[in-house]
Amino acid sequence: MRKIGFSGFVLLATLAPAAAASPLGNWLVEEQTAQIRIVDCGSALWGVISWEKVSGRDTYNPDAALRERPLLGSAILLGMKANAQQTEWAGKVYNAQDGKQYDATVSSPDEQTLNMKGCLISFLCKTVTWTRVVDPTPPATQGKATNQKVAPKKQPAGVPKVIDFTKDPDAEICPTIPGALPAATPVNAQVPRASH
Repeated sequence: MRKIGFSGFVLLATLAPAAAASPLGNWLVEEQTAQIRIVDCGSALWGVISWEKVSGRDTYNPDAALRERPLLGSAILLGMKANAQQTEWAGKVYNAQDGKQYDATVSSPDEQTLNMKGCLISFLCKTVTWTRVVDPTPPATQGKATNQKVAPKKQPAGVPKVIDFTKDPDAEICPTIPGALPAATPVNAQVPRASH
């Protein structure tokens, strides 16, 4: 009996993955209602909403001045720091459905899967699985190049706009996230009002 148990343990140990896959890139959330772009902002990973099935506003934000801002482009994974093995990142997740932040971890067991675990308290946690989305690529040019400019196609009203991540996305995103780059002031930062 002990030989079987020990050999099973050895078999499981040899099947364990050597290293986790990178969590960077675009991820479709489990409910398929949004995509999250995870970027490396130097000392931590941050995740912003890069696509929404239905446009939303940050209605439940505790800062009343931010309640009318669009969710598209908002950070929801906040300051995720890697563990020593670089297999799990821990930080906060912002839940736009209640305007609160929760402790969270992300891990990517393979190139196509990301597990995000959010915890209200240490024993009340939920893990959701996100699926990798291929990064958008610029459309191929057909025929000969011309100097003629083509007007962009207008999207119908109400259709969420996908953020363009084809040109150095991390450099464009990190400066817009309050707290992602401690040495720089974000371009669109909203300064909270002082209360008396």
